[in-house]
Amino acid sequence: MATTVDKGLLLLQALAAEEARAGAPVTNTWLAEQLSLDQAQVSRMLSALAAAGLAEREPDSRGYRVGPKYFDIGASAMHTEALAKARPVVRGLLHAWHEPAWLSVLSRTQVLTVQAEPSQWFPYFPVKVGAMTPVWCSGPGRALTQDFSREELATLLRDETFVGGGPGAVRDPLELFERNLNSTKMTAVVADSEFEHDVVEFSAPARCDQLDMTVAISVAVPKHRIADRASAIATSVADAAQRIRSLLSSASPIVPKAGRPAP
Repeated sequence: MATTVDKGLLLLQALAAEEARAGAPVTNTWLAEQLSLDQAQVSRMLSALAAAGLAEREPDSRGYRVGPKYFDIGASAMHTEALAKARPVVRGLLHAWHEPAWLSVLSRTQVLTVQAEPSQWFPYFPVKVGAMTPVWCSGPGRALTQDFSREELATLLRDETFVGGGPGAVRDPLELFERNLNSTKMTAVVADSEFEHDVVEFSAPARCDQLDMTVAISVAVPKHRIADRASAIATSVADAAQRIRSLLSSASPIVPKAGRPAP
């Protein structure tokens, strides 16, 4: 006999699979039919999952999506084996510049940190596994959306209010597209005061076959500590992205596809 936990896990799995397939919120009616469960029971389980951050309900459609904690768990469990190979590269950036370095992946309109190497010299910058920051006001967000078209960015960020971020942050999807376009001509994405005042994030994307997704590797440096090192820092981040790309190159991905979010 299936326990409540078993049913909850099946429900979460079905929710994630259908959202990935359809690119839209999933109704509790559909989930009840697919799992042959009572709709009231499904509603109670979805409420419990939402309270735990594993699911979230969209106010307009009243349908459900997987929540941020789902991606947190996925990052720490599904990708551990592959990401362990990249850890020496991330640590190498920390040791080279004595500044926080981290790996990020895209989670709809957020950037999720999946590996982090904080610095004792720059302790207040939020570099920790599980941290989520907006796509539009972060270096890794810029790196992970570099190949998005104007229309794709407009669709992705249609519900964003663009409130917060640093003084250098963009304030609409078109501005993000134009800034990304300029970044493609550079060694790495350089986000000056876009997330935090007087902090520059250097980021570069790396397509990883073993994860079947793109990750971004980043370093954050206070502006007063950059001096004439900007070019060297950007080059080291781009080189680190290339090393991660090589380390995680494989013809047979080891996890399900999870790259660009569906609009």
